[in-house]
Amino acid sequence: MRLVLYGLVIILASTGFSLLCWGLWLRWRRTTPAVGDQPRHRDYLAHPTLLDPTAHQFAYLLRDILPAGYAVTAGMAVNRLVTVRNLRRHQVWRDARWNRIAHKSLDFVIIRSADTHPVLAISLANSPDAVLDPVLREVGLPLLYITPQHMPGRDALQHQIMPLLARV
Repeated sequence: MRLVLYGLVIILASTGFSLLCWGLWLRWRRTTPAVGDQPRHRDYLAHPTLLDPTAHQFAYLLRDILPAGYAVTAGMAVNRLVTVRNLRRHQVWRDARWNRIAHKSLDFVIIRSADTHPVLAISLANSPDAVLDPVLREVGLPLLYITPQHMPGRDALQHQIMPLLARV
């Protein structure tokens, strides 16, 4: 009987010691930084810049040609500019019209500085978007497509944008 009790005590002690070591190892692993000073247990990492080099160059060009009273925003989600009327099923995520625009974004949106009203959307794309064109046309927001491979110069871009800004 004593032999069984001693065996049981030894098993319990070794199990407890193993669990203690396992817990200490897990705690150490969670607090040890990974390569690049980023903790291992984090799931997200910030992008180093918001724009790729082409968009960055275009943003500087836009900022340079815009008249006073206008500003540029980059990477605007379409569902921040447009909403859906008369929701079906009373939940936005269940409406097919909202789902069409939910994951779309525009490269640049020009806004009036005074009231942040969007006046022009710009997409750096090679071809028109079959979803965005009718939606933005319906809400009265002009959409300008700029081909990244054939980026217009300062004067050409200004001649494209100024008539669209004058309409608002």
